[in-house]
Amino acid sequence: MLAAEPSGFVLLCTPEGVIQRIVTDKIGIHRHASPGQSLIHLTRQENISHLLDFLAELNTHNVALNWEIPLLINGNHPIPVHMTGTVLDRQLLIFGTLHNNETMALYQDMMRMQNEQINHLRNAIKKQTELIRRKDTKNIDSNTLYEELSRLNNQLINLQRELTRKNAELQRINQRMTEFLGMATHDLRNPLSVILTYSEFLLETADSLDPQKREFLQIIHDSSRFMLHLVDDLLDFATIESGQLHLEKEPTDLVWLIQNNIARNQLLARKKNITITLEADADLPLLLVDQGQIEQVMNNLVGNAIKFSYPETTILVKIKRENDTIVVFVHDQGPGIPPHEQDRLFKPFSRTSVQSTGGEKSTGLGLAITRKIIEAHNGRIWVTSKEGVYEQVVRRPTVDCAIRQKDKPLVL
Repeated sequence: MLAAEPSGFVLLCTPEGVIQRIVTDKIGIHRHASPGQSLIHLTRQENISHLLDFLAELNTHNVALNWEIPLLINGNHPIPVHMTGTVLDRQLLIFGTLHNNETMALYQDMMRMQNEQINHLRNAIKKQTELIRRKDTKNIDSNTLYEELSRLNNQLINLQRELTRKNAELQRINQRMTEFLGMATHDLRNPLSVILTYSEFLLETADSLDPQKREFLQIIHDSSRFMLHLVDDLLDFATIESGQLHLEKEPTDLVWLIQNNIARNQLLARKKNITITLEADADLPLLLVDQGQIEQVMNNLVGNAIKFSYPETTILVKIKRENDTIVVFVHDQGPGIPPHEQDRLFKPFSRTSVQSTGGEKSTGLGLAITRKIIEAHNGRIWVTSKEGVYEQVVRRPTVDCAIRQKDKPLVL
């Protein structure tokens, strides 16, 4: 099976971020930017400071790795782009990809084209030199041009070797850390399960305890439950990071799956008097997905919405078909997320300044795991937020296995 061509771009820019040349373009960035324009024109105002921080790190350290920056490369809707850069002859060579594992593939693709161009140019120069010698015409400095091209080619080859070496080293370190994380969390899970089970049993028979002792027991129960949730997330994260996420796909009625998921999340929602409403387009096709993994995705998204919604509000889950794509929207009426913090949402262990409305704890891993699962299904996830509105969106291609019966919107 042939590897998928990397989707991204390569730009040569000034240290200030002005585009000098579009070296490679796999996603049509030429429609939104051209030489002479600043990278700032590719992002919204609220993301400019993040882009400037990327350029500052690149200029200071000569390299900047895997910065996720929303860029306007699809109309007015910003798309998260993974950006990596290095300094080359006092200019910035910047790679942008839609997936964080495509930078090296894009670089290798650029190198292949660069080598082909260099070889073609070498042959042309040799032919030109032979013609000049035969005709005994005025000599032009072809050797200088050839030497300059050779020097640039050698620099690119050395850079490729260094990046390959460092990438291999980082992969080895990451693999060891992931293996250790998996072993440590697996060993923690059993004793935590025992503590949680015993604390639940004691709470059921704790009527004779005085209020203070019952409060202590409740703290033990709540803490062990949170720690068990954290360990489960760590195990999931370690499995995904080690490349061991195996999907067992089967034709699935997504509306049915999400209805059941919402029903199971009703207990949490009722504690805050929150209503969850589901609206779905009619005649949606079955999707080829891993039901257990998509169940986990919806648990994270709906659970997050409950966690950050104010009491007596409504969470709206919508399933829409847009051309050949199924889109799932999760809207809540929480406080919203500041624009400069939104890029943290899908990073492991990252948190924003926004607090849950009921004091609920967060592991900082749920949305990172969700993103990995969605990307494994060839989909993507993003967030839009303004004051009073927080929206998480899952988009994935459809698989037309069958057409389901019409459903009316369901209010739970």
